[in-house]
Amino acid sequence: MNTSGLRAKLAIIVVTCGLILLGSRLYDLQQDALNANQWPADAPDFDPNFANDSDRYLPENGIPVARTATATDRSHSEIKVRLVGAGNQGRLDLELIGRYRILGPSGRVLRVGDGLRGMVELAPDGLHLGPWLITANPIFLETAGDAGIRIGSRTYRGKLELGFDRGDNKLPEKLKVALFVPLEDYVLGVVCGEMPSNTPGAEAALRVQAIAARTYALWKLSSGQVELRDDTSDQHFESVDFETHAARAAVEDTVGTVLTWDGQLLPAWYHADCGGRTTPAHRAGFGKKDLPPLSGSADPFCAKGDTWVRVVAASKLDQLARDHQLGDWINRIQFRSRDRGGRLLLARLDGEQNSRELLGETLRAAFDLPSANWLSMRALADGSIQISGRGRGHGVGLCQIGSLRMSASGADVAEIMQHYYPGAALQAMRKLKVDGS
Repeated sequence: MNTSGLRAKLAIIVVTCGLILLGSRLYDLQQDALNANQWPADAPDFDPNFANDSDRYLPENGIPVARTATATDRSHSEIKVRLVGAGNQGRLDLELIGRYRILGPSGRVLRVGDGLRGMVELAPDGLHLGPWLITANPIFLETAGDAGIRIGSRTYRGKLELGFDRGDNKLPEKLKVALFVPLEDYVLGVVCGEMPSNTPGAEAALRVQAIAARTYALWKLSSGQVELRDDTSDQHFESVDFETHAARAAVEDTVGTVLTWDGQLLPAWYHADCGGRTTPAHRAGFGKKDLPPLSGSADPFCAKGDTWVRVVAASKLDQLARDHQLGDWINRIQFRSRDRGGRLLLARLDGEQNSRELLGETLRAAFDLPSANWLSMRALADGSIQISGRGRGHGVGLCQIGSLRMSASGADVAEIMQHYYPGAALQAMRKLKVDGS
């Protein structure tokens, strides 16, 4: 059923009832389309009582930007977080709680109001927000109060960006959803997303996680990345619904603190469970040079961790062969290199037509396995393979399970840091010169 005409008629009906149509142009049945650069005299322009997002925000529950060491250098004091799952849905149940305003791409205020709820969805004519058609791309939505943005069942603070990509046919194709949040609120969301913050005795581990998350975010941004995804391809960022007092204390107690090596931000990778030993970052394919704090170390706190067993389907093996130009199937997998903990670093794949060496982490991702720390591998009659292993994650840097156990045993922040990032220094951001290298 073609609903685009129906939606257009509904939008016109809404305008006749006195509401405005938001976008790069405003339309009204009583006047011609206005030029995109014009703005009606009676339209809301700026509310002086509204929090200025470039200088401050209402910190009832948030952590004020002014407390960070970079309050005078705003280049990284606000983080753009891409809400991957929300964008993939294609439509959102959105609510703005309390006083809000909507801005266009240039920062022009399109609307100021009190309370808003409606479905956000893409249509051939643009983005629909409740009864409104929005042709501006992107738009920004802010609330005056703290944590005033609700997407589905999750609540966020910050400024919301809604936009879309156009396909080859020039029609809106993919919904894009992002948040702009102060750095320390971003770190809080990552601590709550990455660690079980209500775990007894986890105080030191949570502080280490906060420092690692802050360092990793700034390192990624300083390396040229303009936004961070809210999933584990960057860092798992959670909404305010998951915040705890323990997580907040961890962030507040470490505000502005980062990890450095040789005067530069350390790429502070971390993972769930090393399986008994962390792995050398460079040899695992992480980074272009060997960094002593990421050289790997034994971890007795994870030495007796759980093991896992997975079956990799023949179809997945065949797909790997095609992806790497080995032919239509794989004949043999040989382990060429392991680290001291047994983690697979390099493997040789012999295919129907060609052979190639691949990193262990590449195989882990292709096979969707918990880790590259494989204990055994055997072929099954249907062409699939069964792999057993231990650990979860890439094994580089901080081991989250190990740090929680160290913390519960009485280790402090410095001890945990030196165990997982040996030789790295804790430094205040205001004293750090970031050159993007």
